[in-house]
Amino acid sequence: MAVQELETPVETRKALRPINDVDVHPSIGGGLEVLLPYMPKAWQEKIKPHARGPLRPGGGRYLHPIEVPVMRDAIPPGGGMPATDPQFVARQHLDRYNVQHGLLIEIIASTLAIAAVDPDHSAVLVSACNDYIIDHWQGQDDRYTYALTVSPLDPSLAVREIRRHGKNPFVSCIFLPIQNIRLGNRHYYPIFEAAVEHGLNIVCHPGAGESMFQGTGAVFACGIAERYIERYVEWGQIPWSCISSLIFNGALDRYPDLKFMWVEWGFAWAVPMSWRMDKSWRELRADCPWVKTWPSDYLHDRFFFSTQPIDEPRREGDLVRMVEDYFADNLCFASDYPHWDNDRPDMILKGLKPETQQKVYHDNALKFLRLPK
Repeated sequence: MAVQELETPVETRKALRPINDVDVHPSIGGGLEVLLPYMPKAWQEKIKPHARGPLRPGGGRYLHPIEVPVMRDAIPPGGGMPATDPQFVARQHLDRYNVQHGLLIEIIASTLAIAAVDPDHSAVLVSACNDYIIDHWQGQDDRYTYALTVSPLDPSLAVREIRRHGKNPFVSCIFLPIQNIRLGNRHYYPIFEAAVEHGLNIVCHPGAGESMFQGTGAVFACGIAERYIERYVEWGQIPWSCISSLIFNGALDRYPDLKFMWVEWGFAWAVPMSWRMDKSWRELRADCPWVKTWPSDYLHDRFFFSTQPIDEPRREGDLVRMVEDYFADNLCFASDYPHWDNDRPDMILKGLKPETQQKVYHDNALKFLRLPK
């Protein structure tokens, strides 16, 4: 496949506002065998016979309607998978759009974390992915920062991974894949405590086999979606239930310094959710006496959302008004580079007020990420 190099004049790049992108996806080049050197010897011997298998188990359950679901021009000059070359990604994406910080979220790690039934196996795969990304991306460009993946299957192993890398300045948050346990459940408390201990917040992102793996992977209401488009439309069900769980089960009051970011789940659904939570809390306060203020206040102060995939109503002004009224302080720009439905920063939300654009494209992410001083 030929590379299509898109050049942006230097003067155009300088004219773009500095932005922070909370959704850049690096790729692990090669199969499972490239991760073997990052595993303990006993696990290398156990996994090696299966190392030629795919890195994305279960991904073929849905027929993707896009023939090549990535940006064709994101293929590195030497060929191979998009987003495997940190320097090329920096030139093509960070330079082109004046990105000050690009948050790296490695999706393969989340899929492997959930697909493995054995918690030790899951943790070994996740640790290997983390070590691979740190080895190949840290130090390549100071604008990169990393969401450290942890396996949710055994919180003690997740805590060990946080403590292994939590002080690394390259790490700016924790990527917690969602299994079929809501986030407000005390199962996750050790992970939350370790995150707070290191001054790190929690990012959640699709890609952990949602609606693919029975038993562990999060599922949608009424069962498994039959088509990719259903799954794509229904993402919001998962963060909706997890936000409700975190607020009404008291996890946010237990960890008052912890924030959560929902990347690539959409955000428009959070408005009717906030209305319903406020109404319910007003009427059913006795059911959750630890919730001290309106749920919509928690939503505003403790949860962040990403622009991608941007909701596109027929009347563009409806979306602009929604962002101005509800998300000016907690919505962050996300490109989803290099995936098929990525959003360019010069193409979306152009109707926002200048001060709101500054928050969404730049300032809000700085309130969430732990970045070097």
